[in-house]
Amino acid sequence: MTRKDTNVIGRREELSLLRELITPPHKESHVLLLLGDPGLGKTILLAEAAREAKAAGMRVLATTGRESEQDLAFAGLHQLLRPVLDRVACLPTRQAEALRGAFGLSDDPAPPDALLTGIAVLTLLSELSDEQPLLVTADDTQWLDRASLDALAFAARRLESEQLVLLAGARGNVPPAGFERDLPQLLLRPLTRPDAGLLLDAQPRPPHGRLREQVLTQAVGNPLALIELSRVIATDPDAGRRWTAEPLPLTGQLTALMAAQYATLPPAARSALLLAAAADSPDPTTAIPGLSADALAPAEAAGLIRLDTPGPRFAHPLTRSAVYHAAPSPSGPRPTDRSPTRSATSPTATPGTWRPPRWNPTSTWPHCSWTARPRHSAVAVPPRRQAPSNAPPSSAPANPTRPGDCWPPPNSPCPPDRPTGYANWPARYSR
Repeated sequence: MTRKDTNVIGRREELSLLRELITPPHKESHVLLLLGDPGLGKTILLAEAAREAKAAGMRVLATTGRESEQDLAFAGLHQLLRPVLDRVACLPTRQAEALRGAFGLSDDPAPPDALLTGIAVLTLLSELSDEQPLLVTADDTQWLDRASLDALAFAARRLESEQLVLLAGARGNVPPAGFERDLPQLLLRPLTRPDAGLLLDAQPRPPHGRLREQVLTQAVGNPLALIELSRVIATDPDAGRRWTAEPLPLTGQLTALMAAQYATLPPAARSALLLAAAADSPDPTTAIPGLSADALAPAEAAGLIRLDTPGPRFAHPLTRSAVYHAAPSPSGPRPTDRSPTRSATSPTATPGTWRPPRWNPTSTWPHCSWTARPRHSAVAVPPRRQAPSNAPPSSAPANPTRPGDCWPPPNSPCPPDRPTGYANWPARYSR
């Protein structure tokens, strides 16, 4: 293991491959998709590639998918190209107009042209790579909006001899939309047992003896799980016995673990952390009441968020997801299954199997509809309840998400298969 590898344990082959792609000379373009389960280190590998690319004299453009922006067309592409928007004027006229239109920088109200936008992205990246070798990274592409994915995939399939490397990371084993065919993939695997032990030993307070073996067994080689489980074992040795009694799936386990950490924070820190999760933006210039470094200090001490960056950043996307979904309802925790005694924020909650109420246009208003679906998280929060578009206007509140309003009306009958205990929930969500 070289000195450069010491901070990324167990990824020697992956780092070596990335290093080969970004090390000059760059005689042809390269595209690589990093796939794998949450917590395996895709974000760390992309960050390490960006660091070494900058050290090698490459320009780096990066974008990261966000849940809150996945329905905003071209949001991811705008984040990627914002540092070089001044170069759009150098593109051919129609391409420049298409890109400006996609970003809302044009006075022309015409809808964006997907083909011209893709060609404009390809042309812009090619011209930038002619001046200086270029690395493009796209992390969490499972949350990138489809328009941005299509534009990046269009460019990726047409790269040839440009001095350009495009790296994209996505959760799971399936490439993101548009990247399914003919593009190289790197599927991250769990760490081997020896490497998992090395990572565990590198923690500030590594577990020993039976607890060490338990963490290694529970984590199944997932680096994030190894780090988080060892942290909780260090502060709560009894947690090991609880996990033995109620083993959880890995992703649900991590989500429940982080939700439990969130629940132990002071109220002001919980509120600030929830605001950061809902805002989902690292922009430090945006003033949000209640969101400050002082309020977030306990969360930083707990390892949930980092404040040493331009704006607060969650330690891992799973952390933000866990905080976002762990927020209790105005009158208390929400159940995640059909048992009224289960708490949605409990680290031992069993993943639920129900779907929050949604509007059923085929039913007689104002009935609600319940269907069942498996959930992948041990915590869940019903989405904001809104007035359906086909509801009678005279019966709908002016603002169904305003505190105090209910939708459907509180006395509306619901099917008998609704989850036990739902009748006592408040029907107002202001999030």
